[in-house]
Amino acid sequence: MQDMLERLRSEGLALIEGVSSLEEAEKTKVALFGRKGSLTLQLRGLKDLAHEERPAAGAALNRLKQELEGLLEERKAALEAVSDASVGQGIDLSLPGLPPAPVGSRHPLPSIVAEICDIFHGMGYSRAVGPD
Repeated sequence: MQDMLERLRSEGLALIEGVSSLEEAEKTKVALFGRKGSLTLQLRGLKDLAHEERPAAGAALNRLKQELEGLLEERKAALEAVSDASVGQGIDLSLPGLPPAPVGSRHPLPSIVAEICDIFHGMGYSRAVGPD
């Protein structure tokens, strides 16, 4: 039982140390603690042990699970801190914000009238305002 615990501990530590992104951290969590994770399979296998061995084995596996979960959470926190620090570089939060974008647009009829007037103006005509 002890050699199996040591093997699980070393496997878990190796997986956690190999994590270099938040996506990999999630994959590692699934590989260790998911439905088909190595630690979960061992916890399910407790039913096959003798009745006298179950409490000690269960306690040892639970301690190992808590230890690995803690290490994985620390690793995820460190990765989040690094990603947050790299995103926030070069941004001065004391500067005023961008002005709001203009809302709406011109109606299509005045736009077309203005375009037609530009075409006729190019041909030498002028636009006059009056009763006729």
